[in-house]
Formats: sequence, C-alpha cells, structure tokens
Amino acid sequence: MPLEQTERTGYRTFEIDRYAAVVVWLCSNMSAVTPTKLNKLVFYLDFLHFKRHTVSITGSAYRRVQFGPVPADYRGIQRYLEGQGLVEVIEREYRNGNLGEEYRPGDIAKNYEFQFNELEKATLEMIRRVFENVTPKEISERSHRELAWHETPEKDFISYKLAHALSLE
Repeated sequence: MPLEQTERTGYRTFEIDRYAAVVVWLCSNMSAVTPTKLNKLVFYLDFLHFKRHTVSITGSAYRRVQFGPVPADYRGIQRYLEGQGLVEVIEREYRNGNLGEEYRPGDIAKNYEFQFNELEKATLEMIRRVFENVTPKEISERSHRELAWHETPEKDFISYKLAHALSLE
C-alpha cells in the first residue's frame, strides 16, 4: 500500500489497524461476507465517505480489475488479517451446491478496539443497511456500473475524484 495522502488514497494515509477495524466491523455486523463482497463493501465505504466528507475511511488505494474495484494489496491484507487472528476464512456450501469462502470475526476480533468517529460510524451503518442482503454477484455487478470502474483502465489505480458519481448518496 502506498504511504501517501493523495486522491489515490482518499487523502488519508493507509493504516492497517484502521483497515482491519473496518473489516472486523463488517464481518461482525453482516452475514455472508465473502472475499468478493468484502472488497466491494470496503470500496463503497471508502468512496461514499469520500463523496460526503472528502476523505476516505481506510486510506486504501483501489485498482480496477476484471471483477470490479479491489484494494491494491487485497491478498496481502487478507493474509495479514488471518495471520493476526482478526478474521477467519471458512468454507461454506451454498444452496446452489457451490462452495465458497466467507469471512468471520477471528478469535482476536472481539477484543479489537478502534474508535470510529460519528461520521465514519454513520457511513459504516449505511453500507451495512444497503448491502446486507446483497449477494457477492449483485454487489460486483453494481460496482461494474460505477463511473469509477468504467473510467479507469484495467489494473490502474482508481481516483477518489470519481466518487462524486458514486451511485450511493
């Protein structure tokens, strides 16, 4: 992750503790958080917060990839979160018979404290309300309709300046 405060990071320096707190909060307050859904949830969280307050919550940079926007180092972050015991990844069989992974709060998560301010809490709650019952496929398809995804070449960083056109208000 870049250590910068630019339009690429939503004018916040990336902090793994802040990012981890967001993931722990989402996994603790939502059901069926798959890797795909988590990547899109954090994207929407950061871009909505930036749209409203001109700063992201996590400081994560995002890249445009085939399956939608993802944090620039999402694989490294996932390994870190699992390694620290903040999340655990379980394999689950779905109604259609497919197997998939879901994130759950890890053993350390219940003791993990991070203080979000009131504006950040409001954005977290809105993301939870909007996406609680949305499938990974649905949130991925929605992210493909966002200008931020359309206007960014494959594998490039997505500018937070495109948050103005985010479909969420």
